[in-house]
Amino acid sequence: MKRLLALILCAAVLLCGCTGATNALGFSKFVKFEDMEYIRPDMDAVAASAQNAISAAASAVSVDHVLNAVWEYYDLYEEFITNFNLAYIRYNADLNDIYWEGEYEHCAEAGTQYDMYLEDIYYAIAECSLRDELEEEYFGEGFFESYDDTESFYDEELMALLEQEQALEARYYEFSAESQELEYYSEEYFAEFTLPMTEVLAELIGVRQELARSAGYGSYPEFAWDFYYYRDYTQQQAEDYLDEIRTQLTPIYREFLSREHFTAGEKPCSEQEILAYVEAAAEHMGGVTEEAFRLLKAAKLYNLSPSRSKSTVSFELFIPRYYEPYVFVSGTGTRYDCLTFAHEFGHFTMDYAAAGTSAGTDVLEIFSQGMEYLSLTAGTDMEGLADLKLADCLSTYVEQAAYADFEMEMYSLTGDKLTAENLLALYGETLTSYGADVTDWDMRDLITVPHFYTNPMYIISYVVSNDAAFQLYQMELENPGAGVSCFENNLETEQAYFLAFLEEAGLESPFDRVDEVKALMEERFGA
Repeated sequence: MKRLLALILCAAVLLCGCTGATNALGFSKFVKFEDMEYIRPDMDAVAASAQNAISAAASAVSVDHVLNAVWEYYDLYEEFITNFNLAYIRYNADLNDIYWEGEYEHCAEAGTQYDMYLEDIYYAIAECSLRDELEEEYFGEGFFESYDDTESFYDEELMALLEQEQALEARYYEFSAESQELEYYSEEYFAEFTLPMTEVLAELIGVRQELARSAGYGSYPEFAWDFYYYRDYTQQQAEDYLDEIRTQLTPIYREFLSREHFTAGEKPCSEQEILAYVEAAAEHMGGVTEEAFRLLKAAKLYNLSPSRSKSTVSFELFIPRYYEPYVFVSGTGTRYDCLTFAHEFGHFTMDYAAAGTSAGTDVLEIFSQGMEYLSLTAGTDMEGLADLKLADCLSTYVEQAAYADFEMEMYSLTGDKLTAENLLALYGETLTSYGADVTDWDMRDLITVPHFYTNPMYIISYVVSNDAAFQLYQMELENPGAGVSCFENNLETEQAYFLAFLEEAGLESPFDRVDEVKALMEERFGA
């Protein structure tokens, strides 16, 4: 899959400052989110630009001639990401808004077409007589090797399957919008939506299994590992790590669940208090982090308010046209929102520092979760929040491990075994093995985990990165300033790979720390 990874990497690079900006510091001019303009992608213009780049490669007039045509396409790609992200933000702000639902779906369908055109451009350059000079000038040595004597990744079968996947994800969003009418997690909610939403998941699994086979992979997890993520640890390492968490940390988690630890998170908290909490943390940390928060606040690049019509997912996105990130929090109106906002602000700070980060997914999650932990060291007066976060730390290790374990296993269901009933049974069995049965947990909450539907194979990133982020917190407690310095000094990292980043930053691998974490958690939460 090296060819596809090269495609994705180049797309990431082109969105991270190739037009001249090196970072976003000094934002004397900025655009408020409310003033950002959405423009529906013009697919005819995109097709014409792609053909122009292909023709430029074929004519081989000069290196500059080819690069200018490629940069023209890159500009359209950047515009697409801007508009897609604006549509996504505005749709998630109100799932009942028919206009933004339509624009989001239009952009989602167009995304694969953009990538397909980009791949066609790279094939054309691979056959260009100026190829070596183009690699030396811009793309890097060996960039086009993966386009030699290979068929296009985006054949008709794969395109059809990707369209089916997108349609099923759209159905998931439709059900999510409809479910807003009922009390979340109520019997009525589960009775009405469990079966149809689990059936959508079963259909998604089937389509994704076909996607993997069409792309030449033996399983969907293996396909997603390559297609979506930069990971320098194997699936087997991940599975062994999950098993170690299950055997070593689940007993502590079971004991932990038998007592009250989350009461602080249930206390009401206003939007102003949530904003003030993270602002105080940013000011305490100083540097780029404080600068990033000033931009967020001045341009109102956030949505924190609780609303029944909002999506249940929280996220951060970079908006390339304006060189500004944006934070979206699915607010609960409680103190837990302080941690959620801190998490997404960690992503915001990375994107701000690098004008659009190109770091790998697992690396990104270190900084988001790291911001949660480091916010606890700012001396704010949010009573009980530190205890809440440490309880959340143990929960992240175990609960996210349970979700990641289930996600890997659910793609093993095939044929007649791939049913909603079997998915629910597998989910119940898996989460019970991680201690969920200690509480009044309902296995039907399978439908409340959006990543199963829209971000396949992402969840393992939360588990491994939580450990690295926890190390930042330990560093800060042991040597005030050390954790913050590590955070600040690495904000502009371009490292795609998780274990490589840990080595560069002086952090330990989570795969070597389970015994240490067990001792820490026993000390904190043991009987």
